Formats: sequence, structure tokens, C-alpha cells
Amino acid sequence: MIDIAICLISGAVLGFLIGLTGVGGGVLTVPILILIMRLEPIAAVGTASLYSVLTKIYAVYRHYRQETINWHVGLKFLIAALPGMLCTSTLVELSKASISPDGVAALQNGISYLIILSIGFSFVVLLFDFRHFENRFFTSSFGKVLSVCCAFLVGAVMGATSIGAAS
Repeated sequence: MIDIAICLISGAVLGFLIGLTGVGGGVLTVPILILIMRLEPIAAVGTASLYSVLTKIYAVYRHYRQETINWHVGLKFLIAALPGMLCTSTLVELSKASISPDGVAALQNGISYLIILSIGFSFVVLLFDFRHFENRFFTSSFGKVLSVCCAFLVGAVMGATSIGAAS
């Protein structure tokens, strides 16, 4: 009975925090599933992914109704991020069966570096509000290539770690 109450309370708090902040999948849900609900890490990631899909369907519906989705930017981001996500998730899947323990350690280090790099990009974006820069930079060839590389990197981190886009 106490276990059910803990799960219900954890789920309610988690749902409130995700609804309030939009942050959830890899940041809040997985640790709660592992530490409080005692799931194995791989099962926690899979369960969090299912939960994320279900909640994001509703979020997209609400944003669509409020007309707060920029479809043009979203499509451009998807086109750049999807290859990165597919490449790294395929690499991780293939490596589980065919890599030596040293190779697994190297892959984990590589994923760690990807995460650190993406945090660095996020930090730069937070430090500088790029909306106030002249648009010439982002419409230049270099700006376009940099934007595509950043989106590819985000996709790669998502594919390698299951950390979601809103996390």
C-alpha cells in the first residue's frame, strides 16, 4: 500500500514539474524511476520515453491550438537533427553486441563529451540573446552551417543518451 502511495505521489509531483517547466524525460523522470520506483536503468529510459511521447502529443496539440508552433523552424531543425539522432542511436545499438569492454568505455567517453559539448552550446545560447544580433550572421553561409551543425549535435546527443529535446 505504501509503495502505491509513493508511486502516485511521485507521479503527481513529476507531472506537475513537467507541466510547469517542460523539462522531464531524461532529467526528472529517469532518476525517479530508478531511485524511487526501483526500475533497472534501461527499463527506466524506455518507460520515460513512453511517458514522454504520450505527454508530448498533448503538448503539441495545445501549442497547435494556441498557434505557438513555428513549423518552418521546426522542420529545418528536424531535417538537421534527425540524421544525428539516427547515426548515434544506431552506433550505440550496434556497439552493444560487437564492441569490447574497452570499446564500450571509449563509446561512453564519447557520449560524455557529446553531452559536455551540447551543454557548452546551451551555455553560449543562454549567455547571448542572439535575437538582438544582426540577422546577417545567421543568414550567412557560415551561420547556416553552424546552425545545421548545432542541430545535428542535438540530434546526436538525443540518439546516444535518450535525453529529450525539452530536457
